Amino acid sequence: MAQTFTFEDGSEATGGSSATLDAVNEILEAIGEPPATTLDTGGTSEVAEAEIFLDRFNKRVQKRGWYVGQEEDVELNFASVSLTVDVTTAFTAGELVTQATSAATGIITAAMGVGAGTMYLCPVSGTFDGTHAVSGGTSAGAATVSAVGAETSGYIQVQDDVLKIEAEGPYEFSDRNGHLFDRYSDNNTLTWSDSVKATLWREITFSQLPDALAGFIIIAAKHAFQRYKKRGGLDEQLLADELARALTAAAQEDSDMSGVNVLETTEARRYRGNRTRPSARSV
Repeated sequence: MAQTFTFEDGSEATGGSSATLDAVNEILEAIGEPPATTLDTGGTSEVAEAEIFLDRFNKRVQKRGWYVGQEEDVELNFASVSLTVDVTTAFTAGELVTQATSAATGIITAAMGVGAGTMYLCPVSGTFDGTHAVSGGTSAGAATVSAVGAETSGYIQVQDDVLKIEAEGPYEFSDRNGHLFDRYSDNNTLTWSDSVKATLWREITFSQLPDALAGFIIIAAKHAFQRYKKRGGLDEQLLADELARALTAAAQEDSDMSGVNVLETTEARRYRGNRTRPSARSV
């Protein structure tokens, strides 16, 4: 389903007009291939290769941090919940785990294979109990639960769809393979005993991206695919110009959505001799 975004002036834009298949066909067109009628996800065809390039650049570009994926003032909790479980289908680290009946959710701190063990969770919502089964939100993970415990310290796990994270307030941390590393006042530890606040950027499904950002991703993937296949017109200057125009459009769209005027950024003001525009919001 397409996602609708509302700008500060009340206008709206709908993402999803550049569907995945359309994007793949645009990439294929760059090397002179006819359009595909269906995707070949996980296959070995050029259609599958084009989709791999699209997925790669979707994540790579979104890692820059765009307003569409931004969440501010997010509380991240340490793994204060431990469940005694019997896993019947494996879980992956960083996925959101949901418990039946209680509807409690938490982020699992490590992958778990089939068998008995202890599952450590960073709570997100609700209260876990010691009887109801849990399931994974990304994998098909499933486990029965026989007991629940409370931990006084543990990892803070970053959820698997988070591409970028920045500390808020007095905290200082870095992301180490999905776990937050506490750098505040030379603490230098992966173990936490309190929650932290952060701004984070989640990966947005390609079909839900606003148009200009989706267009920039397609063009970046298309150019890389051309170079990889060594087919199609490879005028480097034209490619660079097309990329630059697409990036400018995506940046303007992003600033419109966030309410930031790109003409009033620090760099733009410096270019004008530090003159400001009174009604503009700057970064």
